[in-house]
Amino acid sequence: MQLPTAAPSQGMGARGSVLPVAARLPAVLLGSVLAVFGALPLFLLLDSPQTGMAGAATVQTTRLYVEFLITGLPLLLIAALPAGMLFPDAVICMLRRAATRLERLPVMPFAMTLAVLSFVFVAAFTLVVLYGKPNHIDSLVQMLHARFWASGTLAGPASDYGGHWLIQNSLFTPNGWVSHYPPGHIALLALGLLVGAPWVIGAVLAGVTVFFSTRLFELLFPDRLAEARTGAILLAFSPFLLCLAGSFMNHITATACAAVAGWALHRANTNSRFGIAVGVALAWMAITRPVTAIAIAAAFTATIPFVRGDGWRAGALRIARMLPWALLSGAPILLAFLRYNQHFFGSPLGLGYEVAAGPAIGLGFHRDIWGNIYGLREAIGYTSADLLALSVHLVESPLPIVLVIAAWLLLARRIQSAERVILAWALLPVIANFFYWHHGNFMGPRMLLESAPAWSMLFVIAAIAIVRAVPKRAALLGRIRLQPATAAALLTAVAAGLLILAPQRALSYGGAWMAVTRTPVPETSGSALVFVHDGWRSRVAMRLASAGMRLDSVETAVRQNSTCALHLLADKMNGGNPEQSAAMLRALDLVPRASDFPRSVEIAPGNLIVSPPGEAFAPECIREIQSDRFGVLELASLLWQGDPPGVHGSGPTFVRDLGPERNAELIRRFPERTPWLYAVRSADGNAELMEYEEGVSLLWGPATGPHTRRDVRGAP
Repeated sequence: MQLPTAAPSQGMGARGSVLPVAARLPAVLLGSVLAVFGALPLFLLLDSPQTGMAGAATVQTTRLYVEFLITGLPLLLIAALPAGMLFPDAVICMLRRAATRLERLPVMPFAMTLAVLSFVFVAAFTLVVLYGKPNHIDSLVQMLHARFWASGTLAGPASDYGGHWLIQNSLFTPNGWVSHYPPGHIALLALGLLVGAPWVIGAVLAGVTVFFSTRLFELLFPDRLAEARTGAILLAFSPFLLCLAGSFMNHITATACAAVAGWALHRANTNSRFGIAVGVALAWMAITRPVTAIAIAAAFTATIPFVRGDGWRAGALRIARMLPWALLSGAPILLAFLRYNQHFFGSPLGLGYEVAAGPAIGLGFHRDIWGNIYGLREAIGYTSADLLALSVHLVESPLPIVLVIAAWLLLARRIQSAERVILAWALLPVIANFFYWHHGNFMGPRMLLESAPAWSMLFVIAAIAIVRAVPKRAALLGRIRLQPATAAALLTAVAAGLLILAPQRALSYGGAWMAVTRTPVPETSGSALVFVHDGWRSRVAMRLASAGMRLDSVETAVRQNSTCALHLLADKMNGGNPEQSAAMLRALDLVPRASDFPRSVEIAPGNLIVSPPGEAFAPECIREIQSDRFGVLELASLLWQGDPPGVHGSGPTFVRDLGPERNAELIRRFPERTPWLYAVRSADGNAELMEYEEGVSLLWGPATGPHTRRDVRGAP
């Protein structure tokens, strides 16, 4: 952390004239808003039946963050008081020496070292904690789609047997089976699959993010290199960045694109041909996370061309010179994206999200696809939860990082143009997400990962400015020097977070947490067709979706209706009985709502069905329940790891177990593959690969349909 002997010409410690109040008003207003969101429990606005299970879960999680921040305050005092009383001069001297050494480090080796370190940390996290596997349905379905690309086809098969392999967030289109996500991240995952190491993609992208963020920070703050490099160090060790990068989520692709675009746009200030890199980076971000791309592109183009301080006209001229290069390089990527959308989703501007789940998946205040209300009240509540979560996850610090930044904005005498770049990068994604119903708190506020570099740099700027603003001789009770005490508190909070709490957070993502995504892949001999026994509700939901029901309607149906009734409906829809299907649909509750759901019954650990009181189960429903009695697996975690339908190889093909009668049809469809059953067969919850006859007899009763037997080497 930099603490120079002389205050520079900006920040809270600036000498000379103070800007007029009107000129400072935007920073004061922004600081006030951040202070409100960072200090007040606005997330409690989500404590309402109208926000449903998503709101309740967010409130519960955010309460834990608040408790963590409050209980961490004594740690800061324990560090601050002795430093301010016993070692005041030593603290300041140490900071100055550290700043001097940071400034002397050579540019490229420093950036490369941080990039390599982040690569190593992400690779270690992915391989050791996650076993090299995705741990969220979003990344699982994109890995499946990437598996098709790596095999040489853009999509999988959409067939009458689709109920055996359709999974959440994927859909059947007239031109094949795809995920509903844009293809930017999928293409990179496919590249990882082609080289036999899909885990390496997240690690490489983390390194790219850190390298180009470091270079951008140094370009923005050439006279404050120690600050810029401290921000880069904070980013390179941020558990928020590293863990999400290792989880195969598409956020890391967008984050890397943002870092490259910011660096290239700054270089384009002096060489317009760097607009080529700007165009590629922003276009690739657009085909990965479109809304994020718009927000970050707006942040950068509104600030970076103007950091030279020679006026708006000169900045606009730089944009005009760079723009043709950006369009030349980005247009082919965007045109390919439009063609992709046309091919699969029927319109160049149509996205898979809306085709899969309907218009309620889009931006704006409305009832979302889960039936929850998302209005102004909810937007405020979720944004508060996001910023509180960010305060914790960025460096796992017991320090309210957002409040530190708010304090700087409220008290700063001047905000530099370079600081405006960082502010815009940090805050425009927050504003964009304010108008989006899904805030996705998974391993932190993942929708804000693309702005994590900016938040890291912003925190360093604010922390240093606050320390600098404290008068050198100011003391508490005449004995505790406040400037070194403040510096020690900030340093201790960051050090404790990165060295002690961050490793604990990373390890917590393994073990029993999301363990189903790390279900071992069974080892089979020869060409195998492995039926995976997942839960009854999943079987019913995917059979409905494969018969043409849109995913938002499926979600409403399985939440608000008897699982048995939906099972009978799926039989009719897949059996070609449109009149009976229509009559049964009319009898269902399909108006989405956030609460007052029918009773749920747990038929195995973690396996719920919906069953209203007094319901009489049909015999076929009783059979389905009995098949789940030992427990269930998750097809999505295994599907991409074999040869999914449509991919011809020597590995196993994983499909959903739908019972012996339906399985028999699929066995006839794949006569060259030997059937097996992969299921939980005892109360210990462990998955076991069984010979098909044995497994079907155990779960369902005697098996029917043609099949042969081969030896099994065992399931690890």
